[in-house]
Amino acid sequence: MPIQKLDDHVINQIAAGEVVERPASVVKELMENSIDAGATFIEIEIDDGGKELIQITDNGSGIEPGDFALVFERHATSKIQDLNDLQNVLTMGFRGEALASIGSVAQVSILSRINNQQNGLRIVQIATTITDPEPVAMNAGTIVSVEGLFKNVPARYKYLKGAATETRYITEIILQHAAAHPEIHFRLVAANKVKIDYPATADLLSRSLQVLGVKDADLLIPITYNSQDMQIHGYLGKPQTALKNRNKQYAAVNQRPLNLPFVNHAIKDALHTLIPHNLFPIFLLNIEIDPTAVDVNVHPRKLEARFAYQQFVYQKVKAAVAASLEKHVLTAKLEFGSERTMPSSFTRRDHTPLRQPTVNQALAFNESFSKQVMPEISIQPIAQIDNAYIVGIDSEGLVVIDQHAAHERVMYGRIQEARAKYKQESDKMGQQLLTPLEIELDQSEKAILTEFAEATKIIGFEFNLATDPVQLMAVPSPIQKDDLEAVVRGLISDLQETQTSGVNFKDLEMRIERVINYTACRSAIKFGQSLTIEDQKALIAKLDEVESNYTCPHGRPTRIRVTFKDLEKQFGR
Repeated sequence: MPIQKLDDHVINQIAAGEVVERPASVVKELMENSIDAGATFIEIEIDDGGKELIQITDNGSGIEPGDFALVFERHATSKIQDLNDLQNVLTMGFRGEALASIGSVAQVSILSRINNQQNGLRIVQIATTITDPEPVAMNAGTIVSVEGLFKNVPARYKYLKGAATETRYITEIILQHAAAHPEIHFRLVAANKVKIDYPATADLLSRSLQVLGVKDADLLIPITYNSQDMQIHGYLGKPQTALKNRNKQYAAVNQRPLNLPFVNHAIKDALHTLIPHNLFPIFLLNIEIDPTAVDVNVHPRKLEARFAYQQFVYQKVKAAVAASLEKHVLTAKLEFGSERTMPSSFTRRDHTPLRQPTVNQALAFNESFSKQVMPEISIQPIAQIDNAYIVGIDSEGLVVIDQHAAHERVMYGRIQEARAKYKQESDKMGQQLLTPLEIELDQSEKAILTEFAEATKIIGFEFNLATDPVQLMAVPSPIQKDDLEAVVRGLISDLQETQTSGVNFKDLEMRIERVINYTACRSAIKFGQSLTIEDQKALIAKLDEVESNYTCPHGRPTRIRVTFKDLEKQFGR
C-alpha cells in the first residue's frame, strides 16, 4: 500500500483515541473550556452515564461569532499563539483538539452567545457534516451537547461500562475540578436527578468539606505555605478520616487537577506513623507555582505534569503538612450513635498469647518509669479497665488510653532517640548481655534474621546465627532485659508476616523503620498487665515527652476523647 495522507475525519478519530477515552473524558474537556471562558456556573447533565447525552451549560464569555467557523478545526485555539505561550500555560486547554476529536465520534451541537450580542449562534457537527451557524435565543454563555458517544465507532462503544460506572467516573472528574476551583458553582444532573450541587465559595474550607465528604470541620487540618517561589493551600483529614483507597486525594497545580504521586507520598511521609500503612489520608491541596517551572504538555489528556524542581516541591509539601500536624490536637473523638468509632484497622490485635506479667517484669516496668521524680502530666488517671485501658481526665473531658499503644509509642520514640545518639556519637546502640541468651529457632526463622541482619544490628540487636541454638548477644538499649525471648520471637513473627504479605523493603531505611516498629510493639506492656495508679501516671508522663504521640507506630490511636460537651449532650443537659 502506498503512503498517503489520511483524511481529516480519520485523523480526528485517531486523535479521539488519545483525548476521548470515555464519557468522563468529554466532560473533562468541555468543563475545562468553560473554566477558561471565565464561567462561574457550570452544569453538567448526562443520560445513561454520558453515553446517550452529555450537556455542559456555562455562563462564561461565549464564542465570538467570527470564531464559529473554526470551532471544529483541529489545533484551532484561542488559548495560545506561539511556542512561548506553550511554555507559560495558564489556561486549562491549549492544544485545540478536543472539539474536533469529540465531533468525530459523536454528534455535537454548540450554542453560544457573548454578552454584547442580542442572540446566540448554533452550530452542529454530525460525522463530517458541519452546519452553518444559525441564530438562537439564549442566555449569555455556552451550551455544548454531545449525543451518541462512540455510536459511530462500535469497537470503542462496546468497551464502555454501565451507566452507574460511567457516572462514577464523571463524578470523580467533577470533584477534581471542584476541588481546584472553589470559585465556581458546579452542578451534576444524572438521569434528571441532581447528584452534585456545590455553590461557589471564597472559603476553601467549605469546598473541602463538600469534596472530601467530611461533615465536621474539626476533622480537617489547614495546610498553608507561602514563599516567593510557591504557595500551598489546602486541608488534610485527621488520621481517623483515612480511607482504604486514594479516592479522596485531590491535588492541583495552578488550579489544574493533576495526578501527582510524589505529592501523595510527601503527605503520607509527613504523617509517618500517624496512620496505618494500609490506609490513605484524605486531602485537598492547591499548589501555586511559576508556570514556567511546570510542563503540563506531557500527557495526552493533560493528567500529569513534569516539574523543573520536583524534589523542592516534595520537600515543601512535606514540611507544610508536618508543620500543620504539630499545631493541631489529633486525639480521636468518640462519636456517639456510630456503628464504628475508628477505622477497622484500629481494632485490637493480640500478637502473642496473653500472659500474666511476672513479678520481675512488673518491677522492670516500675523501675523504668515510677522511680523518677514525677513531672506534671497532661491527663490524670482515674482507673484501669480490663487491665488494658487507662481512663483519665483533663480540662476537656474524659480520655481513654490504650496502654499497649501508648507504651508502644513511648518505646518507638526511645529507640529512635537512641539511634539518633548512636549516629552522632558513634556509640554502640546495643547493650551487651552478661550471658548470651540461647533461643531455639528453625531454618525459616534464622533466614528472616539473616535477611534483616543489617537492620537489626543497626538498632542494637546482635545475634550469633552460627551457633545452635542461636545466641542473642545484645539488645537495643531502651529494652528491658526481661522476657527477651518473647520480644525476639515476636519480632521474627512480624517480619515473616511482612514477607509473606508481599511487601518489599529493598531500601535499608525502610527495613530499619519496620524493625523499630515491631521491636517497639513487642517490648511494650501488653493487654492484661495490671498497672498501679503510679504506673499509669508514669506511662502518661513518658507519653507526654514523645512527639506525635496520638498514634502508635502502626497508626492506631493511643487515646480516644469524650468531651464534657459530649457528655452533657448525651445526658440531655
